[in-house]
Amino acid sequence: MAGPGNLLSPLRRQIKTKDMIKILKNISLKKHTNFKIGGKARYFVSARAKNDFSETIAWAKKHKVRYMIIGLGTNLLFTEKGFNGLIIKNSWHNIQMDGKQTVFSSSGTDMSKLVNYYLKNNYSGLEWAGGLPGTIGGAVRGNAGAFLGEIKDSVVKVESIDYSRAKPRTIIRSNKQCRFYYRDSIFKHNKEIILGVWFKAKKGDKKEISKKIKDCRAYREKFQPLEYPSAGSFFKNIPLKSVATKVKKEFSLVIKNDPFPLIPAAAVTDKLGLKGTSIGGAQASNKHPNFLINKNNASFSDIISLSNLIRKKAYQKFKIKMIPEVQIVE
Repeated sequence: MAGPGNLLSPLRRQIKTKDMIKILKNISLKKHTNFKIGGKARYFVSARAKNDFSETIAWAKKHKVRYMIIGLGTNLLFTEKGFNGLIIKNSWHNIQMDGKQTVFSSSGTDMSKLVNYYLKNNYSGLEWAGGLPGTIGGAVRGNAGAFLGEIKDSVVKVESIDYSRAKPRTIIRSNKQCRFYYRDSIFKHNKEIILGVWFKAKKGDKKEISKKIKDCRAYREKFQPLEYPSAGSFFKNIPLKSVATKVKKEFSLVIKNDPFPLIPAAAVTDKLGLKGTSIGGAQASNKHPNFLINKNNASFSDIISLSNLIRKKAYQKFKIKMIPEVQIVE
């Protein structure tokens, strides 16, 4: 735990309260990412309420410190140099009904908690997310999906704040305005912070909902190397329309619709004969080759070297561009 010497002068919140936001110094990012790789953040704070974001970012701007928002770190890879700025960990957890057919969730809420909330209240639509790691904000930003489902299918609207201007601006977008696409949204291309999301709350059969959630969790446990640190699927699956006819035939037996025809990135790595390949402490998992795992104290360069090998071979043999799904921070 950080001692008194690791604390900066606390910032008072803008609302009238005796609570304070504590900004820590030199915090290891290994503890805040699933990869368990990375150096230290120069400054670090947990934002536990909506107002915390405005105040900490105002502090960063005043002191000319760059900042970055993270959730549970399930899709991040930092270097051993760490982050020379302020890491704001989104720890604002809140789920509540907002009307009869809408559920509101703060962006820092664990995806698992929202799935459990849906199950408890007999709501359908998020069964596919059973066992999905990460926060609501991260899932919406990357339009997370699996088992023929995507987060966009349940989103009603999203609240965000644009801090790129001198005066922060709150924006509420409809589903359409979020420009959701395969593992993508407008939030991947601007400097906004997702604050909250409203979801459809459609009643369903509890037994059926429960079974689907359990099936998804069981599948992940059986076919994914969850026993090792990783960021989940490292590369995006490849849209079938982006490859040549010859390549389509090569992968004809593994093409899947999720949500449109795709070639699984794992199948490409496997076909290249790179399944189980290791560089340093990193390995393309034997269990699921699109999981680049930290098997034995892997370094940032180990993971990057392995990913670059896969990308190079995939393009050389199939002219396939393997695009990382993981956010790499250098």
